[in-house]
Amino acid sequence: MIIRKTIALSVSIFVSMTVATVAYAEKRAALVIGNNSYVHAPDLKNPINDAQAFADKLESIGFEVTMGVDLDYDGLRDTVRGFARSAAKADLTLVYYAGHGISVDGINYMVPIDARLNDEIDWQFEVYEVTELLKLVNRSPGPSLIFLDACRDNPLAQELASAQGMGTRSLNTRGLSRIPTEELGVTGSVIAYAITEPV
Repeated sequence: MIIRKTIALSVSIFVSMTVATVAYAEKRAALVIGNNSYVHAPDLKNPINDAQAFADKLESIGFEVTMGVDLDYDGLRDTVRGFARSAAKADLTLVYYAGHGISVDGINYMVPIDARLNDEIDWQFEVYEVTELLKLVNRSPGPSLIFLDACRDNPLAQELASAQGMGTRSLNTRGLSRIPTEELGVTGSVIAYAITEPV
């Protein structure tokens, strides 16, 4: 049996353990995204509920939260843009994404609800690269916390690999890839991934 450990609980514990960091941060900005209802991919049950719980927790400790749920490609970009403006002068930034995610050639992508992912060419114009978001976050003068809640056993990636001929050589079907922040020039960031494990 596979049990998914919800990252929302981990965040609540993590934030509680970093009270000193939060306390000094006068301006705190957070981006929270939960995507459940996919048009061309399997629906998910938990992301919106997890995102809302996450947003409520962050607002209770003084974060200015930019939140989006069931975002299509344009909506995702607009929501990230809005967050980027508030994060530019933040002393502490936090990002939480729950939804489908894929990793191709070691690069991670968030998947909007309207992404078709028809073939190896089309898909890359319909997803949002996580490292682009990290570059925006890195403009903030303070530290940042990034939580990516995408399952390791990703049926979307597995389906794409088998049906569209992308293959496991380029597409990671076992979750998101490690983000080489030192190569991106992203400093002062903590990046956490959701996990699943056999029990």
